[in-house]
Amino acid sequence: MSVDLWPDFNESNSTVEKNDCLNIINQQVGFIEEKTNHVVKASFVKVEMASTLRLLKGVADAVISRECDIITESDDESLSNHKDINDMFSQSRFRFFIYNSDYKFRVFDLLYSEEFPVSISMDEGISNQLGLSVTIEIKKNSELENILRSIFSSLKMEKIIYRMIEDEKEHL
Repeated sequence: MSVDLWPDFNESNSTVEKNDCLNIINQQVGFIEEKTNHVVKASFVKVEMASTLRLLKGVADAVISRECDIITESDDESLSNHKDINDMFSQSRFRFFIYNSDYKFRVFDLLYSEEFPVSISMDEGISNQLGLSVTIEIKKNSELENILRSIFSSLKMEKIIYRMIEDEKEHL
């Protein structure tokens, strides 16, 4: 007798929250520009691995491959054009800056994967003001919104933004 061990996969049964972190943060880029009459801008970009680190990773991979047995997969021909969905669990680093014509300030880095949790590493001064750890694990979209609200409302951010605005006025 065969037994079906799979759960039901209809969407109404899903308990997994869609990670919308990139959209939430990208929206903030436009809001800071609007609130400062385009004097202070924001940038949210993916941080690419430096070529030196890529080289070191390549050397490490070569050493490991000599030390370990190499396992190769022989995929079913019908799978040859498919992407590996496991890549959605790999992490990418993103960086959020604010800037004007003279200054820039790194507000936080986001270690992102398509599935929660993600982590945010904020400026140390801001974390001290908020009484929080520099790096915070985020398990849902509402947690990200709350931490961003705290970061953006911190005294250090307020001082930096006003300084950037004043700096632009001096250029006029």
